[in-house]
Amino acid sequence: MVEVSRSSLITGVALEIGHERDIRVTVEVLNAAESISAENGRGDAPAQLYIAEADTLSEASTG
Repeated sequence: MVEVSRSSLITGVALEIGHERDIRVTVEVLNAAESISAENGRGDAPAQLYIAEADTLSEASTG
Protein backbone atom coordinates (compact mmCIF):
# COMPACT_ATOMS: atom_id res chain seq x y z
CA MET A 1 0.00 0.00 0.00
CA VAL A 2 0.91 3.65 -0.10
CA GLU A 3 1.51 5.88 2.91
CA VAL A 4 -0.80 8.88 2.75
CA SER A 5 0.84 12.03 4.11
CA ARG A 6 -2.40 13.93 4.81
CA SER A 7 -5.75 13.16 6.38
CA SER A 8 -7.90 11.17 4.02
CA LEU A 9 -11.30 9.53 3.99
CA ILE A 10 -11.50 5.89 2.93
CA THR A 11 -14.71 5.53 0.93
CA GLY A 12 -14.42 1.90 -0.11
CA VAL A 13 -12.54 -1.34 0.59
CA ALA A 14 -12.64 -4.55 -1.42
CA LEU A 15 -11.10 -7.93 -0.58
CA GLU A 16 -10.81 -10.37 -3.47
CA ILE A 17 -8.91 -13.44 -4.54
CA GLY A 18 -5.65 -12.17 -6.01
CA HIS A 19 -4.32 -12.72 -9.52
CA GLU A 20 -0.68 -13.16 -8.48
CA ARG A 21 -1.00 -13.73 -4.71
CA ASP A 22 -3.71 -15.09 -2.36
CA ILE A 23 -5.43 -11.79 -1.46
CA ARG A 24 -6.06 -8.59 -3.39
CA VAL A 25 -6.98 -5.48 -1.37
CA THR A 26 -8.37 -2.40 -3.09
CA VAL A 27 -8.87 0.82 -1.13
CA GLU A 28 -10.64 3.92 -2.49
CA VAL A 29 -9.50 7.17 -0.85
CA LEU A 30 -11.39 10.44 -1.27
CA ASN A 31 -9.33 13.44 -2.35
CA ALA A 32 -11.20 16.07 -0.31
CA ALA A 33 -9.57 19.05 -2.05
CA GLU A 34 -10.88 17.87 -5.43
CA SER A 35 -14.34 16.86 -4.24
CA ILE A 36 -15.17 20.16 -2.48
CA SER A 37 -15.30 22.27 -5.60
CA ALA A 38 -14.61 21.52 -9.23
CA GLU A 39 -13.72 25.19 -9.83
CA ASN A 40 -11.12 25.38 -7.05
CA GLY A 41 -9.58 21.96 -7.61
CA ARG A 42 -6.58 21.14 -9.79
CA GLY A 43 -8.55 18.89 -12.11
CA ASP A 44 -7.41 15.65 -10.48
CA ALA A 45 -9.77 12.73 -9.86
CA PRO A 46 -11.93 13.14 -6.73
CA ALA A 47 -10.90 9.65 -5.55
CA GLN A 48 -7.76 7.51 -5.81
CA LEU A 49 -7.55 3.70 -5.85
CA TYR A 50 -4.74 1.84 -4.13
CA ILE A 51 -4.31 -1.88 -4.88
CA ALA A 52 -2.04 -4.43 -3.19
CA GLU A 53 -1.73 -8.20 -3.45
CA ALA A 54 -0.18 -10.44 -0.80
CA ASP A 55 -0.47 -13.85 0.82
CA THR A 56 -2.09 -12.43 3.99
CA LEU A 57 -4.25 -9.40 4.80
CA SER A 58 -1.53 -8.13 7.14
CA GLU A 59 1.07 -8.19 4.36
CA ALA A 60 -1.27 -6.46 1.93
CA SER A 61 -1.98 -3.61 4.35
CA THR A 62 1.72 -2.92 5.02
CA GLY A 63 3.27 -3.81 1.69
